[in-house]
Amino acid sequence: MYVMSLQEKINIINKKDINDYNPIIYKNKVYKKNNDIGISNSYYVVDPSNYKVLTDANATGDLFYCSGDPVACKGISDIGYYVVDKDSVYTCQDNGEGLSCQRGKIPDANTACDGVDKIGQLIKNGETISLCLNYETEGTVVDLTVGSSGNYLLHKNADPSLNVIGMTGSNQEYAIITIKDKVVKLHSTYSNGLKYVYGEKKTYRVMERDSKTCPVDPTTGLKEAEILELSCTNGLCKNSSIDLKLSVATADSVNILNKNADTGVLETPGANDFTSSFDDQKGNLQMYYCDGEKNCERITGYALKGGKWFSMRIDGDVEQVSEITEAQDCVGKIGKVYKDQDDSNAYHLCLSDTVSVKVDDVTDANFITGSGISSELFQNAANKLIKVTADFIYVNPTFSAENSKLYFNKVASDFYVYKYLESSHAFVSDNTSGIFVYQTIDGVAGLYKEVNLANPSLNGAVTTWILFDCIEDDCKQAYGYVKSKEASPKYYYLPYDGVANNKEVGSTPAFSDCGSADANGLLMSDGSLCVVGDGSTPIKYTMGDGEVFVVDVKTGSPFAASGIKYIKSTGNTFSFSEVIAKEDIGLHLFTSGKEISSNKIDDNNKTKLILYDCSNLGVCIAVAGYAINGEKYYSIPAAAASAEVTPANVNVCSADSGKLIDDGRGIYLCTGTTNKVNLAQPGFYALDNNDFASGSSFASGDKQKMIQISDTLIGVNNVISDYTGDFLIKIDDTYTHYSLSSSTYTAPGTEGTIGAYERCKDKEENFINVYKKFDLSDTSTITEDSDVENWALFDCTSGSCTPTYGYIKSSDASPKYFSLAVDGTNSIVTDAILTSNACAAATNTGLLFDDSGTKKLCVDGTAETVVKVAMADSSLVSLSIAKPNVFAASEKGKTVIVKVKESTFTLSHSTDPYNVYKLDSGVITAAVSGDFTDATKLAKLGIYKCDGDVCENVSGYAFSTTYYAFGNTLGGTEVPNTITSCNGNVGKVATIGAKKYLCLTGSDKVDVTTPAAGPNYYVVGTVASDSKLAANKMVKITDTYIVTDERWDGQNYLVKKDDVFTAYNYDTTTKKFAVDSSVSGTKTYRQVESSNLYEELPFSQITLADAPNLLLFSCASGICEIRHGKILIGGTTVMTCSDTDCNTPDAVLAATTNCDGDDDVSKVFVDNKALKMCMKGTTPTHEVVALDSSKVYYAGTTTSTYKRLIVNDSKTIIMEETEIGYFLVRNNVLVSSYTDGDTVVQCTGLNENCSIISAFTATCITNQVGTFTSTKELCLNESGKKTGALGTEGSYLIAYGASSGFTPLVKSGQFGVIKMTAASIVPDTEKSYICVDANLAVTTRASTSATCATGGTAYACNSKGVCQAGSTLPELPVEIDIDSFPDCPATCSEGSGTATSYCIDSDNKFHGVISASACLTATITGVHVIDESTKFDVSLANTSAITQDSDIATWMIYDCDTTGICQRTYVTPAACSAVGGLLTEGKLCLTATDTTGATFEAKEYLLSSLTAANIFTGAAATGLIVKGTANTFTLKLDVSGYHLANGQEITTTDPNSLVNCTSDTSCTTKPEAQAAIGYYKYNADPTQYIQCTGSACAIDETSYAACTSGKVGLLDDNGKLCVDTTPAHAAEFAADSTPVYYIVSYDATSSSNIFYDKTADGTKYASVVATELSITLNQSKAAACYKNNKESSEATSDACTEASGTYLECTSGECTAPAA
Repeated sequence: MYVMSLQEKINIINKKDINDYNPIIYKNKVYKKNNDIGISNSYYVVDPSNYKVLTDANATGDLFYCSGDPVACKGISDIGYYVVDKDSVYTCQDNGEGLSCQRGKIPDANTACDGVDKIGQLIKNGETISLCLNYETEGTVVDLTVGSSGNYLLHKNADPSLNVIGMTGSNQEYAIITIKDKVVKLHSTYSNGLKYVYGEKKTYRVMERDSKTCPVDPTTGLKEAEILELSCTNGLCKNSSIDLKLSVATADSVNILNKNADTGVLETPGANDFTSSFDDQKGNLQMYYCDGEKNCERITGYALKGGKWFSMRIDGDVEQVSEITEAQDCVGKIGKVYKDQDDSNAYHLCLSDTVSVKVDDVTDANFITGSGISSELFQNAANKLIKVTADFIYVNPTFSAENSKLYFNKVASDFYVYKYLESSHAFVSDNTSGIFVYQTIDGVAGLYKEVNLANPSLNGAVTTWILFDCIEDDCKQAYGYVKSKEASPKYYYLPYDGVANNKEVGSTPAFSDCGSADANGLLMSDGSLCVVGDGSTPIKYTMGDGEVFVVDVKTGSPFAASGIKYIKSTGNTFSFSEVIAKEDIGLHLFTSGKEISSNKIDDNNKTKLILYDCSNLGVCIAVAGYAINGEKYYSIPAAAASAEVTPANVNVCSADSGKLIDDGRGIYLCTGTTNKVNLAQPGFYALDNNDFASGSSFASGDKQKMIQISDTLIGVNNVISDYTGDFLIKIDDTYTHYSLSSSTYTAPGTEGTIGAYERCKDKEENFINVYKKFDLSDTSTITEDSDVENWALFDCTSGSCTPTYGYIKSSDASPKYFSLAVDGTNSIVTDAILTSNACAAATNTGLLFDDSGTKKLCVDGTAETVVKVAMADSSLVSLSIAKPNVFAASEKGKTVIVKVKESTFTLSHSTDPYNVYKLDSGVITAAVSGDFTDATKLAKLGIYKCDGDVCENVSGYAFSTTYYAFGNTLGGTEVPNTITSCNGNVGKVATIGAKKYLCLTGSDKVDVTTPAAGPNYYVVGTVASDSKLAANKMVKITDTYIVTDERWDGQNYLVKKDDVFTAYNYDTTTKKFAVDSSVSGTKTYRQVESSNLYEELPFSQITLADAPNLLLFSCASGICEIRHGKILIGGTTVMTCSDTDCNTPDAVLAATTNCDGDDDVSKVFVDNKALKMCMKGTTPTHEVVALDSSKVYYAGTTTSTYKRLIVNDSKTIIMEETEIGYFLVRNNVLVSSYTDGDTVVQCTGLNENCSIISAFTATCITNQVGTFTSTKELCLNESGKKTGALGTEGSYLIAYGASSGFTPLVKSGQFGVIKMTAASIVPDTEKSYICVDANLAVTTRASTSATCATGGTAYACNSKGVCQAGSTLPELPVEIDIDSFPDCPATCSEGSGTATSYCIDSDNKFHGVISASACLTATITGVHVIDESTKFDVSLANTSAITQDSDIATWMIYDCDTTGICQRTYVTPAACSAVGGLLTEGKLCLTATDTTGATFEAKEYLLSSLTAANIFTGAAATGLIVKGTANTFTLKLDVSGYHLANGQEITTTDPNSLVNCTSDTSCTTKPEAQAAIGYYKYNADPTQYIQCTGSACAIDETSYAACTSGKVGLLDDNGKLCVDTTPAHAAEFAADSTPVYYIVSYDATSSSNIFYDKTADGTKYASVVATELSITLNQSKAAACYKNNKESSEATSDACTEASGTYLECTSGECTAPAA
């Protein structure tokens, strides 16, 4: 059944527009309706604006009680408590503006009436609810039960906010309340028919006329002392004795009288009553105020007698104000007079918790007190008008304030505003804002009331008027002009030089004509304010609400004598005051004197903008800066015209100090020539000490000033200019130290300590990005945790600071300790905390504690010897986290490293997340070389990874002269030198020759012999089981460690190794890296950390900020090469890409018409965010060409500087391509076919210029190879041989020629094969074995052994197109490792000198180095043997010292051509000496004594019994398979399984042996006749199997099908062996290393069954065994039980028979049933 919620029920009741449901709950009325929706008997708080029930726990509104059926709801109209239970209480009070009720509960602290603060409050004691009626020495309560019903007297609480019943009169002391069940309310209509009300002092129960409970003593009679006699009005009561008519008194005055102790008569006090007789008379002295008729009322207040103030209370003795001369606050002491030693022992009166006023010199003033608790010396003083005269202080009894009116009260030089609430006789603070025109009140000094501007004649003289400007609770006197609200308004002048000079504007002062600057700030006759006086075009504004002006006021202005002032306007005033709203302090934008917002800037005012920085005193100064309106920016100098500006498209500030730039990521302000700030990060920043660039808004005087950046304005704003000292400014995530002095910020500072900084706030009390260092030499004012809640710890080095956390000690005489925790909680570590803390358990780790007077940090409380450390300079300690502490929030089980200094314990921060540390008794130190060689110390070392601030041990390798392996615990082991190959050792450090390598794969490695500081990054493959690295992850290598680096994810990367860039992809699912061979085309990558790692940056994401680390690549199948080119960034800026970056701005044509000369060729023009290029033409001679991505362009300024160019689809990248050969070009575009007149361009390769061939005169003789004849044929050699004419097709053999386009490939003595097409002549890389005829024309040979036709010569060519005679492929050149040689200086210009090493220039050419800054002009040529360690030639004149291979391990042979470009090569032996060696002809040694060898071609070979010297594994190997190509012999990986071989060649053609490999380096062979009968998984193809019959082995060609008759002994279509005709019984290859045994049944129809011979007589079975890789005849199996032809577990014949199996005995693979 559906049940309505309460709100649904009330909502139905409240639907006024539905006839069936008239509203029930409606203010001041009762409606009745059948209770058919279940309103319960309870109270409901209702919103008085719409009468909806409020359900919030603390809801406030009108209160109704609903009950009965039919339901009736009645509004509650009486002050009091309405209680349901302790958790549901409704409190109704008159707040001065009518009754308001609030839902709540009894506070948890209210469990007893145990203090004066509990008076009038409800008390809960278990389930009993009581009311605290009074507290003197103990509390008096009444329980809210049925038996307690009646009338009671409730005493007043000293805190007005707790006076629920509403005792607000200064002499009101009690209220009459009535209690019925759980309702307590004011009995405002109580009457007993008598003049006074009487009550019992013990119970505070009201005594009724017929009461029989009067306190009577049987002997003495009525106990008058136990009876209260009160004078009550509307239920609020005062003592009956305080109202008298006294003839002895002075009328209209305060009187001090003495009540004669004997007669009880009030008399004039004696002369010594306040001096020598004071102690005797203080109980008789009383204070009265008497009106003109001498009707007197006893009052509370102070009297000044003999220069001393005395407190005179109605309910107590007179008491002299304390003589203690100490400063004290006024909290809870409203109305107290005290002496203040901070004010020369002057007397002060507390007006509120925070405000006091000096009363020594006051003769007649009135002060309004605030809300709060009154002093015991002056009870009921809160929210009253207190009159202070030369002799008395008392509540003003004569002033009648108007209800709900505002009054201003002057306290010293400050003004406060209050609203008077008649119902509660209270003045309450009113945080109003605005401009107010008020006047003094005659006879009430210090109080001001509103001026009636509608009828000024009703006010006092204009000289009594005063302007107030209020910003919430801050009110100041203002000055200016006031307009009346009459039909014909008058204007009044209220000047800064005193109210005595207030006047009506007319003759004096006169109206202004605004004719000159002298009229600035004067009023015109039409009521306008002259803002800028000018005879022809004055600027003036009329009064209007909310308008603001900045006026340089002149003499005669009411605002000030002079100066630029912040003038506010309302509908009736122009005013200036020394108060402006918090949000108005700071920068303001003005035009023509009037404030505007940035979105109001237009073409009419953009050159007239002025930026002002206005102080909280309303004084403004013009400052420099910028205004922002959306995507428009305006420069505003302080002393020049403003202008619209466009941020420069650059990524550095070197030429733009003080200006705006756009680097693609955002708009920045250059604070100097180096630093910049993103405008998207509003905050406060310091300008640098650099000269500002031309066009900057800032001037020289603005250097090192503070500026503010907001969403709309940038300008000088000295928000904290009044300070001096040390500051930090946060920019992005960096904190820079500044020293501030005289408003000048000097940075970076030299700060190199750890300090406590307090975060600064802006004008609106919001935290900003500036921190001020706290002076810890005086912490006397730091007493509460709240005093340090905005502190932060910073660890600074050379002015660069890092946030940290921990403990810091002050430096004053009695130092304090402060905790600034990682979770943001800051606190004072008090002595009590230090004493209670201990270091005796894991959970004590990280605590600061007192250790016999010394404050120490608990490092390890669980150690056998507790580890603790005192503050000292300096060390690191390691803390294991057991629970959250000051250093770590929640990373239990991990570690934090704490820096110990003389005054701090703080988290240690490292720029590198990985470090090798030694942990010894809790102390952390960086590992040094001696730690590795000492076994005890080595056990204490570990590799630490700190993620943020929490650290843990990780596995990896550490380097210290050699390598050490570490797991994820402490302790390392030296990596042995016995790992001499990467095969099987991926992820490990191997020693190969004299070098150390990290094995990346089984065949790829990186040299880590002397690791660079790095970092460098590489991807490892599937690692060995004992590797300390993770598989298929990125590893980081530095000069101290090698670790798996898990930071990289979700990106495409390039890894540079040996000058080869390989693409990798990170799989976010597997979290692993793999080579990405799909990467092709033009790509852009950004370098990471100046390392060898590059992350892909799609073009759409590139900004100018990326340009310094950006490179352009051409990629093919996952291998990329750096390219030169141009890139358009952000649609506007063109940058040039080189070998190192894309950070050079390109020369861009401003207009297409600028393409008018050779100097402009190759320059680009940006058109609609796309690139066009200036190229040579015919008509016109130069033109800007729209580019096409389907074309190849050739462009250049001279015939020798042409570049081959391609463009991407979006026309945003122009890339220089690399080709070798000759190309036909027409109109700058590569053509598809030759036409006479086409230009011939010769290109020689990577980043080299192409040249136009202009000479066609060759005769193909000496030195003319590679040049053209007059008939445009290419010379092939120096004997007259040449190609066909351009445009014909064919392949040719070309010799070396110095001028040839093929020189980069074809070296001296070599030949190359070239291919002619209709449009080009290029290397032919598709031919391997060729025949060359007498004319050098080339045809392809069918095979290596094929012969050439008569007259033809056989050549073999490698994949680069380089050829040599015969059938041996030329060795591929080994690319030089450029990174192993230093870069040359920018220019090699030395003509002579003795070189000591070699360097490589930007063209990859070798030069001799003669000093650190000089190299020889000439390049080296010829063959050089170079020692890699010295980077210089080896001396071969004396080799007697060379006795072993390790002596030449670092030697390399380089072959350098005539241009200085070198290639690495090597020399091979003439005869084989070991398996796997290489003969001179480049043939592989298949045996140790091989003389013929295997040639480079696509074949595989089995090598057996290899020694440790073999190059394939670097370790001895049983056998392995080598894979050959036209250019390589490499170790074949993943060869486990079976292969077929013919001799040593792995082949399926005429095999004669079966090869079994159990790993990549353990292969054995058997002749096919010795192979067991059966089937073997074929390694090369998982879908095929090898079948061995006992005499031969071959690939099984059987047609696989399901098991049936005729298929027994064959494989089925699932790769299973049919053991009988039932498919389900088929034998599977074993799932693991455990063999499985089967039997094969006889089947007469299975003629091809290879096991048939064993089953031929029909009574036998063939025994077979299945392993992971084979199913073969088993000749060793004896007896076993079989079920469905598979071995079963039954061990005996009987057991087998009982299990329905077949028990067989087997011999040599034949199985039969045992004899009976």
